[in-house]
Amino acid sequence: MRAPVGDIESLRSLEAALDGRSASVAFQRDDKGTQTDFEARFVPERGEALRVHSVLVLVRDITAVRQHERDAHQRAVLAEQLIGIVSHDLRNLLAGIVLSASNLEWRGRRSGASETPEGKQIVADTDRILMYAARMKRLVGELVDVTSMAAGQLSVTTARNDALRAVMLEGAGKLPGGTITCPIHRWA
Repeated sequence: MRAPVGDIESLRSLEAALDGRSASVAFQRDDKGTQTDFEARFVPERGEALRVHSVLVLVRDITAVRQHERDAHQRAVLAEQLIGIVSHDLRNLLAGIVLSASNLEWRGRRSGASETPEGKQIVADTDRILMYAARMKRLVGELVDVTSMAAGQLSVTTARNDALRAVMLEGAGKLPGGTITCPIHRWA
């Protein structure tokens, strides 16, 4: 087995060892079509007055380690692709839920049914459905963000925050009348 003694990286590692620092270099060997990965570690040995008097070179086969790293990378790429597919499908389903709940709420308000006790309950239920859908949308977004961070591809965009809506809905449930109105939204 011959290490690439003349390459720059090996010479720098040897130089570092002669200066008293451990260093390592990785290289590959192709033996009849089989590629083997190796790591050579240069370890300085000190003698009198702590001067480096020799350098040990330890060589080990790291083929299994490299294969494990390649497999882990491939699994991470596949997981990222799967999360992308699932999050896209979940967003589509959530859009259908939000559309249906919004339509139901609009029809209930338009027909005047929201003035009856049952109608008020339907409007409150659709508001909760919309709030839960918004939470699910944020969770899916956070899942995508975590996956993007793991892949080193996180992007940040600003969006409307539904925290006010959640606080208002929580507060509306604790009020005697159960309704909070503001110029833009009505929460019950």
